[in-house]
Amino acid sequence: MRTISGFFTTAPNIKLHERPEAFEIYPPESWSWFFLRPRQLVLFMQDNVHLVTKWRNRILSTTAELTIGDFRVTSQDLLDLLSSPDMKLEHNLVTSDVNPRDRQNFLTCKKICSPEVLELLKKSNRTYATYLYLQLLQYIIKAYYETETSMKNRLYLSWTVTFVCRMWKISLKYNAMVKKKIFNEKISQHKRNKFFITHQSYHSIEINCHNLLFLMILVKRRDLPISALNVLLFSSQPCEATFRNARALSGIYHSAVNFTMSNFLHRSEKLGILNDLKYFQSSNDNEQIIQFPVHYKKKANRGISTDSNDIYTMDFEEIILAAFEHAKQLLDKLGVLSVLRKNNAFELNDLSSKVRASIRLNVNATSYFLNNIDSMANQESEQEYDTESDEEEEMSDSNECFDDISMYDEDQYNVDTTGQNELITNRTHFNGMRIFDSVKPTMKNSYFRMRINGNIKYIHKQTCCWMLTETDNRLPADRLSRIIRAAKIE
Repeated sequence: MRTISGFFTTAPNIKLHERPEAFEIYPPESWSWFFLRPRQLVLFMQDNVHLVTKWRNRILSTTAELTIGDFRVTSQDLLDLLSSPDMKLEHNLVTSDVNPRDRQNFLTCKKICSPEVLELLKKSNRTYATYLYLQLLQYIIKAYYETETSMKNRLYLSWTVTFVCRMWKISLKYNAMVKKKIFNEKISQHKRNKFFITHQSYHSIEINCHNLLFLMILVKRRDLPISALNVLLFSSQPCEATFRNARALSGIYHSAVNFTMSNFLHRSEKLGILNDLKYFQSSNDNEQIIQFPVHYKKKANRGISTDSNDIYTMDFEEIILAAFEHAKQLLDKLGVLSVLRKNNAFELNDLSSKVRASIRLNVNATSYFLNNIDSMANQESEQEYDTESDEEEEMSDSNECFDDISMYDEDQYNVDTTGQNELITNRTHFNGMRIFDSVKPTMKNSYFRMRINGNIKYIHKQTCCWMLTETDNRLPADRLSRIIRAAKIE
């Protein structure tokens, strides 16, 4: 990716950006923070799910010592939340969320950076560094994965993460605590990256935000259609689906399912026309449009919010500057800004020049290959993932199952009306837990009736057992644990 885009590296024999059909933008000279080559033949992004999991896996590394300013980022802060049984209803975490077996499990990444978990970590100065790290993880998910995020917010959040990483990266060079640790422990040059995220993750963050801005500039100039901003498709899963759909175009009565590259390109054009029709359908309310059948598990609108009325009037520089100010606010409590002020890296232009020099130095250094090896050694081997995991499907199916159903009669249950045994929590919703406002009468034997925050709720028996036990490391709805248990018995 870095070689093709020319991000601080070049291929002497491959000059794709010099082809006549390449895209070209003309960034102002004041954009010292923009590092991408202004002429590109192809635009791409790091797979959003892999980027999220790589960011999460870094905090789980046994060799990494992530340090932001004077504070450490550690998974122990999350384990401390799990140690208190009274907090289970607040954060809805289990041990497998903090330290999952499958390092490519995307659902656990969303759970550890949920608003409830972030609110608990934000309360203490000791855990603020972990809060910031997980807050950036939430920004990455919103910027590149969630469908309802507007394009303005995507640009704002992506560059906020980039600026935080840049300030974090530069501050480590002048961090007295890090320097002392390196001197005392005699840490070698290629192991000093353990205080920061991996090179692959950092370069992915940089390349993604640059390509997103590049795309938005082309769309604003009307060189590309607005559907090109559907960055959710810039991942491996849609690419694999494209091959499956291309093979499906052979027809059920066609015996030859393989095809040449020319045939694939021809079928891809057909798929592109079909996707344009689907996009037009999702973005218009006309009743006379073509209606496409949709699987019941994918009824949720996966169309991206493209802000067709705002993209052409959007001020990109204003958004980037606002993201830089927000990044400084996030780092204010960690002592990073004072270090940057002392070393002339506090302003945007000064910071950009130092970051540019730092990246170029790492690329040209003889130990760069060793740094990459060390970073790659800290990562677990990637496994195939499916964002619609069984656990997520079951919980979504459970929520659908309890819609539009009548509540029990209050006189059928013995409920404490005095409020002495009432459960008080700061949560306003209980997504991911079997706690509902109403349940089917046929399932009345599987639920307890209790009062939470003054309201009558119905809690599943297994969820109640999970709340009252300290040794249960998984939610009751987790199918994986039941499958493993059944396999061992057989």
